[in-house]
Amino acid sequence: MWDFIASLNEEIENEYWENVNPNFYGVSESEITFGINKLLKYKRFFSAIDVSNHFIDEIPSNLLSEILFKAGTEEANEAPRFKGYEIERIFEELDKRKDIDKSTLIKLEWLFLPLLDSYGTRRNPKVLEEELANNPDFFIEILKWVYLPKDRALLEKEREGFSDNLNLNRAKQAYHLLHSWKKIPGMKEDKSIDTTTLQEWVLKVRQLAKAVDRLEVADSEIGKILAQYPENIPEWPQEAIFQAIEEINTRSIKSVYSTAMFKKRGSTTRGPYDGGNIERAKARYFEKLETDFQYKYPNVAEIFKHMKQRYLEDPKREDEEAQRNKLEY
Repeated sequence: MWDFIASLNEEIENEYWENVNPNFYGVSESEITFGINKLLKYKRFFSAIDVSNHFIDEIPSNLLSEILFKAGTEEANEAPRFKGYEIERIFEELDKRKDIDKSTLIKLEWLFLPLLDSYGTRRNPKVLEEELANNPDFFIEILKWVYLPKDRALLEKEREGFSDNLNLNRAKQAYHLLHSWKKIPGMKEDKSIDTTTLQEWVLKVRQLAKAVDRLEVADSEIGKILAQYPENIPEWPQEAIFQAIEEINTRSIKSVYSTAMFKKRGSTTRGPYDGGNIERAKARYFEKLETDFQYKYPNVAEIFKHMKQRYLEDPKREDEEAQRNKLEY
């Protein structure tokens, strides 16, 4: 039928491909590829995404990446209908392929970052996160889109040639990436940290950040990522993290590390008569860390001391609330 359609005049062929409900069951792999290319030609990118999910094993890697790239960069001739699970499935399939390079995956993850960073996603922007953890230059480029330098002349030079809309979009994307990033530089599969790798990354990042007038915010982001190390595993604590904080020892890194450690614990649930037992337990936890490292890493120990004191501020209030609950009952 497609050969017959192609033999007719251009107007009929356009009408067909602009409106056909694509159902490619029962056709060969080459015909599936042909049909998807036609959908892309007629800017039916979301139909191409739907079709590709039904035949994903049969579609070449370059065509899968082209589908995503066009859907993320071009205006479609059909109503947008992004289905997160379909996009994720294409990414998951590309992860298995050996014939797609990292630079392509980085571009695609950047295009679909809000989706990959959304709640409940199965497939996070892991290639971008790996690049942040391994490439200080890339980290600084992302940092520059989120934070402004104090030197306005430098900012004007950096943003020269970019529209306000493009600046805003890149800033949003960069913020999404830094927000989702959990991969600590130098961390191996077994959760241990290569001290040399982490030290070299930190040193290079701080050199580059100073050159672009963003050293303070770079220290803040370093503190935030170091706080992401999991504490509920046998490998905790990792002294490579404490060593990095101790050596930098700026207000920015210590303040943000402390805040991120606090926020990581999230909200708590308790019975009406439990009082401040949760806070007291957390205070004891940080008191032990303070004691264990007060001589080797005194500045880090001071962070744990402040966190202990922060948790000790709440138990009395919770005890009083529990007592009121008992009296009311």
